Amino acid sequence: MKNKLILLVIIISTSVVNISAIPNYFPLVNGNYWEYTTENGYTYNYQVFSDTTIENRQYFKYGTSKEYPEYHFRWENTGKLYAYNNNVSEEYLWFDFSLNEGDTCFINDGFDEYW
Repeated sequence: MKNKLILLVIIISTSVVNISAIPNYFPLVNGNYWEYTTENGYTYNYQVFSDTTIENRQYFKYGTSKEYPEYHFRWENTGKLYAYNNNVSEEYLWFDFSLNEGDTCFINDGFDEYW
């Protein structure tokens, strides 16, 4: 019985380490800022403006305008980034950072579908 308990603790510890080892490439902290430049040289500036609660979950307002943010994002420790679509009142997977190279992720944002 003692051996089974030790094995269970090792398995649980390994699972926790694997989950926490997923890096957060998209840290949602008020004031964080990203600058994207397109191939033709146009620059987009996006920022995390503030947090808000939607359906008992904490989301961060992200976009180019504080008054009208384009996205409401939330991060899970599993490496998944979710966005909330205000137009259809639904959450959708925006990106899965836990995927391995070569994996495919299907995303449906309520308007368009992407592969």
